[in-house]
Amino acid sequence: MSQATITKALLLAGGKGSRLHPLTLELPKPLITIRKKPLINYNLELFARHGVTDMKVLIRPEDRRDYERWARECGQEFLDAGMGIQFIEEPEPMGTLGYLYNYLREWMGDENIFVSNGDEIKNIDLAAMEQFHRATGAPVTVALVVEKERKDGGFVLVRENKVAQFLEKQGMPDSNLMSAGMYLLSPSVFGADAVWIPHKKNFLMFETDLFPPLAAQGKLAGYISEGIVFDCGTFERWERAIREA
Repeated sequence: MSQATITKALLLAGGKGSRLHPLTLELPKPLITIRKKPLINYNLELFARHGVTDMKVLIRPEDRRDYERWARECGQEFLDAGMGIQFIEEPEPMGTLGYLYNYLREWMGDENIFVSNGDEIKNIDLAAMEQFHRATGAPVTVALVVEKERKDGGFVLVRENKVAQFLEKQGMPDSNLMSAGMYLLSPSVFGADAVWIPHKKNFLMFETDLFPPLAAQGKLAGYISEGIVFDCGTFERWERAIREA
């Protein structure tokens, strides 16, 4: 597998994991194990394989000690692989996009970055996704995977490599393409002429504040990956990941 040229990535690990209570009352969801290995390891290994060296992980302040323990037990392998990892505490709930937009644009600078949900296992070819992103010229690319089992929303219609419509909470969607929770952002998405820029808003979501207006303008690319995603957000899906991942 070839490496991407992108060196920066943000992992979103600040959710409460309420659907996995009481387990996640004691442990952050990205630290639950799949086959004896923390979920966060799978995500960081994916980025490490593709050449990411500047890794930021967005966490809740109350989870700091858990991640410090993880760093003592597991962090050295990523340092040895050349990956720098910084855990950033979100001062308040800011959604999936709010902290990046309000605090990390300077870190992003003029470079493309990957952004990933932290509660899934995925085997997306990030180098191929980057090539696709550059070819389309879109400010944002969403990785998509074919999902035949789930029918509970989150599906996407794609036309000519661009996301045309989101199909949320429909029993029998007209698409079997689902977001893989992996995004590639170019700096232009935060430019002065961006079509979506909010006004003094801290809480922002990729899913509602950014993707719909970009899709309406034909500026949201959809990269259809041959990879597989295991969403570990419920006990049923967590068990499936343990069996099949």
